Amino acid sequence: MTTLSDIEKLVQTTAKNALEKDTPLQERIDALKVIAPYYTALKKAAGQEPAEGGDEPTMDDMRSQIEESGNGRNVQARTRSRGN
Repeated sequence: MTTLSDIEKLVQTTAKNALEKDTPLQERIDALKVIAPYYTALKKAAGQEPAEGGDEPTMDDMRSQIEESGNGRNVQARTRSRGN
């Protein structure tokens, strides 16, 4: 067995155990936290990066909107003289 096949087997076992009827919710959540990076890496390797956040805008989406509206340009701050 290779390391990759060992990791795949461990992920499968973790998922199966988390899906058992008597598995507490916290253990299911912990299993998802462990499995999520593996799943993301698989999708990236396959060239099918999963959508982040579903319908929520990403940072790149917000950055593009700011640049398109012109509000992302640098604004020079005014300086005021101090009275001595």
